Amino acid sequence: MLLTLSVLFSFNSWFVQGVQTYPLAFLPFPFLIWASIQFGQRGATTATLMVSTLAIYALLNDRGPFVMEVEEESLMLMGSYISFLAITNLLLAASNSEKNQAEETLRRLAASNTERQQTEETLVKSESRYRAVVEDQTELICRFLPNADITFVNDSFCRFFGKKENELIQNNFMELIVPEDQGIPFDQLQFISSEMPVIAFDFRVRNLLNETRMIQWIMRGMYDSNDQVWEYQAVGQDITEQKEAAITLRQSEARYRAVVEDQTDLICRFLPDGTLTFANEAYCRHFGKTRKDLLGKSFLPLIPGADLPIALRHLDSLNPDNPTVTYEYRIVNHDGKSIWQQWTDRAIFDDDGSFLEFQGVGQNITKHKSAEEAKAQSEQRLRSILESMIDGVITVNEDEIIESFNSGARKIFNYSREEIVGQSILKLLPEEEHQEYRTRAANSLLSEQARISETGREIRGLRKTNEIIPIDLVVSQMHFETRRFVICVVRDITDQKHLEDQFRQSQKMEAIGRLAGGIAHDFNNLLQVILGYCRLLLGKSPSIEVYRQKIEEIEGAAESAASLTGQLLAFSRKQVLQPTDLDLNDVVHDMNKMVKLLITEKISCETHLKAENGHVRADRGQIEQVIVNLAVNARDAMPNGGEISLETENLIVNDSNQHTFPELNPAEFILLRISDSGCGIPPDTLAQIFDPFFTTKDIGKGTGLGLSTVYGIIKQTGGHILVKSEVAHGTSFEIYLPISEKRIQPATTFRTEPSREIPMGTETILLVEDESIVRMMLQEVLSDQGYEVIEAENGKHALSVYEGFIGSVDMLITDLIMPEMNGRELAAALSTIQPDLKVIYLSGYTEDDVVRLGPLNTSDGFLQKPFRSEALLEKVSKILNPTTDEAEPS
Repeated sequence: MLLTLSVLFSFNSWFVQGVQTYPLAFLPFPFLIWASIQFGQRGATTATLMVSTLAIYALLNDRGPFVMEVEEESLMLMGSYISFLAITNLLLAASNSEKNQAEETLRRLAASNTERQQTEETLVKSESRYRAVVEDQTELICRFLPNADITFVNDSFCRFFGKKENELIQNNFMELIVPEDQGIPFDQLQFISSEMPVIAFDFRVRNLLNETRMIQWIMRGMYDSNDQVWEYQAVGQDITEQKEAAITLRQSEARYRAVVEDQTDLICRFLPDGTLTFANEAYCRHFGKTRKDLLGKSFLPLIPGADLPIALRHLDSLNPDNPTVTYEYRIVNHDGKSIWQQWTDRAIFDDDGSFLEFQGVGQNITKHKSAEEAKAQSEQRLRSILESMIDGVITVNEDEIIESFNSGARKIFNYSREEIVGQSILKLLPEEEHQEYRTRAANSLLSEQARISETGREIRGLRKTNEIIPIDLVVSQMHFETRRFVICVVRDITDQKHLEDQFRQSQKMEAIGRLAGGIAHDFNNLLQVILGYCRLLLGKSPSIEVYRQKIEEIEGAAESAASLTGQLLAFSRKQVLQPTDLDLNDVVHDMNKMVKLLITEKISCETHLKAENGHVRADRGQIEQVIVNLAVNARDAMPNGGEISLETENLIVNDSNQHTFPELNPAEFILLRISDSGCGIPPDTLAQIFDPFFTTKDIGKGTGLGLSTVYGIIKQTGGHILVKSEVAHGTSFEIYLPISEKRIQPATTFRTEPSREIPMGTETILLVEDESIVRMMLQEVLSDQGYEVIEAENGKHALSVYEGFIGSVDMLITDLIMPEMNGRELAAALSTIQPDLKVIYLSGYTEDDVVRLGPLNTSDGFLQKPFRSEALLEKVSKILNPTTDEAEPS
C-alpha cells in the first residue's frame, strides 16, 4: 500500500503539479523497486524506460525536477539521472535474479525430493506387482549366478521340486538336473551374449515325486556395464506330456507311414493338375524313380493319350457328396511299357468343403488283362535269375532230355545252349556215372513234393573237350502244370579239390618235417656222444697217439653227419632261430655257389655286391632259404635259359624320398635284389603270389608255400619285400632289410682249436639231460675240466636235487626240450630261488610251441647239438668268468 501511494505521489508531483525541485527526481524509485520485485529483471528494465521517458518528456515541456536555469545543466542532470537509473536497475535486477535462482533451486530440490519419493513408491509398487505376477505364474522361474548358485525362485518352482524357498536359495541349479543332461546348460549358455541375451533349450529334471520331467527353459543373461553376465534368469515350462504326445504322434505317424510304405499297392497324392505331392515306395519302385524325381511333377504324361480323358473325367466327377471313384486305365511304367491298372481316387476336402488334393491307390491288373504276358514276364525273370547263377542249373524232363541250360552250366561244360538243349543229360556224364544219375533222378521223381530230394554228392562230369572234372550234383524235382522235371544244380569243384590236395600235401610235408626233426634230434644226441668221447680220447694220454688220426677221422665223420642233421632241421624248421649280425655281402657271395648248383647250365648267375655297409640282424639259415627259394623260382621261369642276378646296395629312406617307398619307415636299409630274365608274372597273378598254397605250377610240381615262406621270413626279420614283373620281360624281387645297429659276431658251432686257452674250473654245475649217454659224456667232460657236476635226468628231478644240495650252484646246463618240464621252465623255476643263476641251453631242435615263447634271454648261453667239448667248456668259462673286452652272444 505504501509503495503504491509513493508511486502515485511521485507521478503526481512530476506531471500534475510540475514541481521543479531536484530531490523530487527520486520519487519514481519506489515504482522501480516495485516493478523489479513484481516482474523481475524485465519489470525493472520496463520501469526504468518509463521513468526515463517521462523525465525527458517533462524536461521538454519545461516541467519536472530537471528544469534548471541553464539548459546544459538540465541536460547533464538528466543524463546523470538516467545513468543512475540504469545502474540502479542493474543492481535491482541482479539482486532479484539471485533471489529468483535461490527460490528456483529450492523449488527444484523440493520437486526432486517429491519425485524421488514418488519414484520409490512407484518402484515399490512395480516390484510388488512384478513379484505378484512372477509368483502367480505357473511356469518355473528362477535366477542363478554364473556358478549356478540359485538367487531367486518363485512359488511354482518350489511346489514343483517340493522344497521351500530357503532350501533352494544358494543351492546349485545343476543339482536339480538329471545327471545325463547336466552338460546341456553348460553347452548352451555359452551361446548367450549381449547381442543374443535369450536362448531356449530343453533338459530333464526330477520333481518332488522323483519323476523325470522334460522342461523347456528360456534362459536370459543379465549384463553389467562391462558387458559381463552377472546373473541368469530361467523360465521353465513342463513339456513332458507335449513331448510324449509328440513322440506318440510321430510313432503313430511312423506306423501309418510304414503301413503305407509297405503296401504293394501304388499310393500317391496329387493336385488337380496332376502334380504329385506324395508317392509311396511301391509307386517309386513301379516307375523306377526316386521321390525326388517324382514329387513336384505331373503324372499325367504317364497316361497314354487315349486313356487320359477317361482319368480326367472321373476326377472331375468327384465332390464332397461323392468323393471316391474307381476306374481302370493304362499307364506307362519306367520301362516304357503300357500296363493296365485299377485306380481308386479320393478327393480330400476340408471342413468348409474346399478341395485340398486327390489321393490315389493303384493296383496292377495287367495279369487279368493279359495272362500270357504275365506268364512271359515270370518266365523271363526266372531265366534272368538262372542266368545270373554261378552254379550250373539244368532242367531235365522225365525222358532225360535237357530243356534248359543256364550260363553257369555252359561255363562248366563248355557247351552252348543250342548244342546241348534237346540232348540227353547223360551226354554230360562219363558212362560209369550214368547209373548214378538215373538212380538219383528216379528217387527225386518218386517224391510227392517239389523239393530237394537229394543232397550234394560228388560225381564226375564230362566236358565238351572230353575232359573229366569233379562236380557236386544236387537234384530236385519241379512240377509245372501236369509235367514233372528234374532240376540238376551242378558246381565245378576242381579248385576245391586242388585246395584239398594242397592241404593234404601240406599235412604230409608237416608230418615228414616232424619225422625229420625227430630223427635229427635223436641222431644229434648220438653224434654228441661220439664227438664228446672222441675229444676225451684225444685229450686223455699220449699213449693213444697211434690212434689219434683214426679218432680224428671218426670226429670228422661225426661233424659231416651233424651237417646232414642240420639240413634235416632246416627242412623241418625246428632249429632255434639265432639272429646274428650278418654281412649280407658275405651271405650272397657264399650262396652264389649253391645257386649255380641249383640252376641249369643254360642259366647264368651274376652277383653285384655294392652295399658298403652290408650288416643286417637276421638268421643266416633263413636268409639262405630265401635266396634258394627265389633262385629256384627264377630257374623255373626260364626253361630255355636266361640270367639270374643277385645284387646288394645301400638305401636310405627319409622325408625327401619316402613317397617313393610308402611301405618303408624312414631308416637305413640293405636292398637285396634277385632278378631274372624269365617269362614274368601276369598282373592278375602278381597280387596273389604270396598267398599260401597259391601256385601256377602243374599239379605235383609245387605246393604254393615257397613264396609265402619267403614273405613270412622277411616280415619276421623286420624287413619288406616287393616284386616287380612284366610278362616276357622277367621278374625282380626286392628285399629291404634294416641295417643292424649293433655288431654281434655269429656263434661258431665247431672250431678246430679253441679261440683261447680254457682255464680249469672250480664251480658247481647242475647238469640236466634226459638222454643218459649224453649226460654221462657231458659229466665226464666237465669233471675233467675241474667242475663239480650234479646230474639230473629231467626238470622235476633237477628241482629235487637242487633243493637237497648243500652248497651253492653256479650254473645250470640243461637240455631245452625234455618231457613234462622243458629247460626254459626249469630255469624260470630256479631263478625264483637264485636270480643270479647262470644258464646254458642245449638242444637238437626246438618245438614250435617253445619257439613261440620268444628268443632266449641275452644273458643265457645256447649250444646247438652236436657241439665240440671245447665249445661247451669255452662257453661255460666265458659265462662264469666274463671279461670286460668281450661280449657273449646268446
